[in-house]
Amino acid sequence: MDGIIRNKEQLFKELGIRKEKEDAIENTRSIVEDSGLDTIASYLDRFRPGENDGRIEFHKLKKMVEEETSERISNDPLIILGAKSLKEYMAAVESNMKRVVMVVPESSILEAKGSSKVLIWSEPLYLRKVSENYDICKESLYAEQLSAFSFGTGFFIKKNVIATAAHVVVGNGIDIDKIRFVYGYQIVKEDDFSRHIIVPKSNVFRVSRVAGNLPPGQFEYFVDGSDWALMEVTNAYEGFKSPDITPVERITARTVKPEDQVYSIGHGLGLPLKISFDGRVKNNIQQNYFETSLTLLGGNSGSPVFFADTHELAGIYIRGVKKLVLNASGKCLIVRNSDPSNSAAGSAYEEGQECQDLEPVYKALSKNF
Repeated sequence: MDGIIRNKEQLFKELGIRKEKEDAIENTRSIVEDSGLDTIASYLDRFRPGENDGRIEFHKLKKMVEEETSERISNDPLIILGAKSLKEYMAAVESNMKRVVMVVPESSILEAKGSSKVLIWSEPLYLRKVSENYDICKESLYAEQLSAFSFGTGFFIKKNVIATAAHVVVGNGIDIDKIRFVYGYQIVKEDDFSRHIIVPKSNVFRVSRVAGNLPPGQFEYFVDGSDWALMEVTNAYEGFKSPDITPVERITARTVKPEDQVYSIGHGLGLPLKISFDGRVKNNIQQNYFETSLTLLGGNSGSPVFFADTHELAGIYIRGVKKLVLNASGKCLIVRNSDPSNSAAGSAYEEGQECQDLEPVYKALSKNF
């Protein structure tokens, strides 16, 4: 059910329904098929709040999906099994979210003496300077959410090892031991992080046993397009035990292919975690990276990119075309992942979101950690 449903025979096979039940459910279809889409990821992307903005928050997505499926489930075995498959898919996405961190400078974290929590400097996104000349439009999606002063995103690729894009932690003028990795900046209910970004000290990590810059072998930057880094981490505060975070999965050494459907999770623009389900691999002709059509922004660098059918790690987002464009008035910026005014340019506009191939990353991980 996670992959493309090409015909009825495959649909029955995917849902585990015996062929002899076909007559009894001849006139029924799965939730995903009814939507006119061919994969669960495409179905979930349908719930995004912005027409040209693929970002969505998991807690809102989960609520909308539950409301829709609860209205449609009956005694029809195909619909019930379809809903079960959808629930399992959502659980896998949520599991991947629990492996992601936001990368910030130590100087942006405020610590009160004796407190078990820290405050991360932030302000509403529409007040942040995201470019030299323009702000985010106040009416833009998520513009009133708190935006941290972040360098990017990272994720646990192995127990106590974080992966990210190299440019997030190398060459930004800050020593690696002055960078922090914050876990748990995610909205679970509506009033979460509405006034401040406050997290437990146990959710803040630092690089262990390294000062200054990362040693050779733990990163590649500007090497045939590569842009990745690996860091062993520990809790940033003595006496606090970090949560046991399960690393991302890479069950098979699968090759990325054009038109593979992918999704990504990250802290674009320093915001709480967002998911983008709107991605297809556009090409993989380069040696060390491939291109996708995902809605990814500044602050998403280092975000994990997953195969949409298996939830395995497919790559790491490293760079791409700008998705912030001027609104109709020309006075502020909005997010746009397509150019509806120019169909010829639309395809090229959506390409260019480049993701690191995993082969050199896993070689380094095996050798150094």
